[in-house]
Amino acid sequence: MAASIVRDGVVKTHLVFHLGPLVPLFMCPPESEEHRQAVYMLAHECAHIEDLKMKDEAFPGVLLQPREVGWLEQNLGPVGWALWEEYYACRRSAIFDPEQTSTFEDIVLSCMENAQGEVDEAVKRYRWHADLHQVWQETIEPATRVMKAAAYLFGHVDGLNGDWDTIPRLRDRLDDHPLAEVINDMSDELQRLWDARGAWDGYEDFLDLNYIVRDGYEVAGIDVQEGPGGTAHLAIPFRPSNSVV
Repeated sequence: MAASIVRDGVVKTHLVFHLGPLVPLFMCPPESEEHRQAVYMLAHECAHIEDLKMKDEAFPGVLLQPREVGWLEQNLGPVGWALWEEYYACRRSAIFDPEQTSTFEDIVLSCMENAQGEVDEAVKRYRWHADLHQVWQETIEPATRVMKAAAYLFGHVDGLNGDWDTIPRLRDRLDDHPLAEVINDMSDELQRLWDARGAWDGYEDFLDLNYIVRDGYEVAGIDVQEGPGGTAHLAIPFRPSNSVV
């Protein structure tokens, strides 16, 4: 993992690895699958450093510094950042292991099958305990899991100059999936940010991702209703899939 810190006012990154996955760099021939995967992992984490440097140069003194923000940015912003960061790292490192495409596609398809059920079960529990903080904690990860997995995949595919024909199973699955519009909006926004790199106006350039995350959260069954002064309320409408009989 790439862990970002601030030291003496300067944003830096620690790269932290389990030793095992890196052993093939020294023990396996360069043409082996094990060596390729180890190089890919290292390249992916180094890409996170490059991304951090670009953002810090675009809006200095902002990253990892305390800021007054509203509920939506505080709670959905970390997911929005994750979408961009993994898209960027996967796009930059794709050439080191092009064979990852089917693996990433499998992960997205698996999330599409399982994540919504976890959200619905958490909402059913909420019908009894009525604790909005608890239902938030239990739903935000599964509700955005498909989006995060898709960010990895789209970054990888874009890094190989691929298109929807490269991932036909996901293309076909999205034809009738409730998240189709959100996923397409996310892909367009990530590509826009990529094309604008080096010319970002500031931190605000990334805020649209927060609203895309909100849209995905609402598709999962949790409506975020913004209020005055940066406040928000969670509304959880009844659906056949999340109602207690």
